[in-house]
Amino acid sequence: MGIEATPAASTARPVLAEQSIGLSLYTGQQSAGGRRYGDLVPLVQAAEAAGFDAFWVSEHHDFDGAYLPSPLVALGAAAAATRTIVLGTGVALAPLVHPVRLAEDAAVLDHLSGGRLVLGLGAGYVPREFAMAGVPLKDRGARTEEAVAILRRAW
Repeated sequence: MGIEATPAASTARPVLAEQSIGLSLYTGQQSAGGRRYGDLVPLVQAAEAAGFDAFWVSEHHDFDGAYLPSPLVALGAAAAATRTIVLGTGVALAPLVHPVRLAEDAAVLDHLSGGRLVLGLGAGYVPREFAMAGVPLKDRGARTEEAVAILRRAW
């Protein structure tokens, strides 16, 4: 379950229609030669050129393969390489990051992208990710609710 909160950076914010079609990068990318994430920029550029409305990335940590631990950094690269496609996290793991840092990073990305960020937040569910961050899994709901409140105040 994700919570959607978007910083108000631009009055010219793109709006997704009731019916929109997006492309998602939910497992990260690992191209030939083991170069992680190298396909992200060409993929988002191709999605925009093909007329997709949105491009989404997810967040996971310490998974086998090429999962994406830094969705806002990845979307920053996508923002620099595109002009119109909406960029979204589906989802960013709110309990695993300090909410002020998340608010600031999301606001900067939203400004740099011309208001194209949709920040989808989730509580997470993978015990190993919480252990890596030193966050008790049982606190995920309360930490997510607190993060949403802080994000709204920060923006």
